[in-house]
Amino acid sequence: MTPFIRPILVSNLLAIVLGLLALPLPSVVAQANNGVAHPAASNRFVPDDAFAVLFASPEELVQNDLFASFPVEVFQLQMKAAFGIDPSDIAFAKIILGLPDPGQPAFGIVLEMTRPFDETQLLETLKADSDPTPVGDFNAYPIAAGPPGTLLHKVDDKTIIITLANYLASMLAANQGTGPLPTMMAKTPAGPGISLLMVIESVRPVASQTAVDLVRMLPPPFLSLAELPELAESVQLNFRFSNQSAKLDLTITGIDDDAAERAEELQIDAIRDARDLAPGLAKGTVPRSADDALRAAIDKYIERLTKQFFDAVAIKRTGPNVKLTVESELGIASGIVISNFLPPMERMIRTLTRQLDGSNNMRQIMLAIHNYHSAYNRLPPPAIMSADGKPLLSWRVAVLPFIEEQALYQQFRLDEPWDSEHNLPLSERLPKAFATAGLRLPPGQTVVHAVVGDEIGIRPSERTAFRDFLDGLSNTILVIESTADSAVVWSKPEDVKIDLEEPLAKFIGSPRKSFRVGMGDGAVTTMADDIDPVKFKAMLTRAGGERIVP
Repeated sequence: MTPFIRPILVSNLLAIVLGLLALPLPSVVAQANNGVAHPAASNRFVPDDAFAVLFASPEELVQNDLFASFPVEVFQLQMKAAFGIDPSDIAFAKIILGLPDPGQPAFGIVLEMTRPFDETQLLETLKADSDPTPVGDFNAYPIAAGPPGTLLHKVDDKTIIITLANYLASMLAANQGTGPLPTMMAKTPAGPGISLLMVIESVRPVASQTAVDLVRMLPPPFLSLAELPELAESVQLNFRFSNQSAKLDLTITGIDDDAAERAEELQIDAIRDARDLAPGLAKGTVPRSADDALRAAIDKYIERLTKQFFDAVAIKRTGPNVKLTVESELGIASGIVISNFLPPMERMIRTLTRQLDGSNNMRQIMLAIHNYHSAYNRLPPPAIMSADGKPLLSWRVAVLPFIEEQALYQQFRLDEPWDSEHNLPLSERLPKAFATAGLRLPPGQTVVHAVVGDEIGIRPSERTAFRDFLDGLSNTILVIESTADSAVVWSKPEDVKIDLEEPLAKFIGSPRKSFRVGMGDGAVTTMADDIDPVKFKAMLTRAGGERIVP
């Protein structure tokens, strides 16, 4: 999912819907304050394999008194001109994230309108094809907004789905599902505010790595928060606000009572550390040019706001549920809270989906290598060779038929080098499986390499098969992502050269402080930059006899 969404998340579409959701909310707030119970959130169109959903009612949001002084009318006009939809006409909006298929992200956006929408204008503003495309038993319009293959499907005059072809049938078949997320939604009130629900089990490895990446941006006292995904079964987040107050509820459901107790402990410690660190961090932003009296006044103001904020924080554990609540009578400042809260949440989701996308690409490559071995009883050689033994094309070309790229494979002339007049244009067409989300490289380049060497991975020239991996396939790295400095043209018969004296040199140093590897048994895992070099070297050798400690 990106080049997940490219990415699962169509960052453009996600930004659009988040923009809609970031608008105002209120008649519901009044109802909630009067004790009126809200019906459960609709889980229609949420497949059983979905792992996260973000939902809200833009219609209710736009009515919020909090935004009475904001130019809401101008925003509505701009959105209608840009997308053919007035956010005040959207009764309910959902962004759904599902586990990706081998070659595509899995995401969907559902808009349920209060009135029939102008189909012609919507298709025109989204630059849709004039004719629908059959997708199974349904018709949908390919649109330019979003990653290649994004479709718009009209369910009825008031319901729109924006998704990819590989996920449309799953979404349309989903109604009162029994999967973890649909079940969770059926127990969750539909309003008021903006809600995010996530089930962790199916994405735990990626969620854990994402948590590690995020906490590394924080001061050292907060590093232990990276444990939370390992403790959680699910996460619920709800943000609601009115002209008088803003309230944020974050509920983590532990995998058991002990996990919940540990999650509670981590959050209490984090809040204590944040309370201690916040004033100093805030004071550091005060201009040095301010005189002593002004600095003292600003410091006092910061201390007052800090106390006000942390006094509004409460944590309560009930069985496996740990609920963190932040509630404050902030008035118009709630709008500022929202505007600062949603972008980080969007970045978090995009980070998670990029991680999913990258892991999925690597998983597809490992499956291709195993299928190649099944077909030829050997691993793909590092290079496709000429009759006189000259390397012509990479192993990446050899596995194209096994990653659903048969058409591209057939266009290559296998008896010519990668940069021949015929093959060079094909070399600039990077297959998605060899792309790495969030990494910008020149056209046709990749950081996905086979491990090649006399003692490691695939032998440079001799035939190599799985039976040669005496250390065990689950203990041996076969495919690996390098840093951008070691990128190569994907079709060129070249892979990163690994120096066993400094085995990590070509792999550590990326902004995410980690890199992905594909093990011989097909498993995909993410390794942190601080992995023990001795252990890493042992995982590279195919028959070194080393004992690898988990």
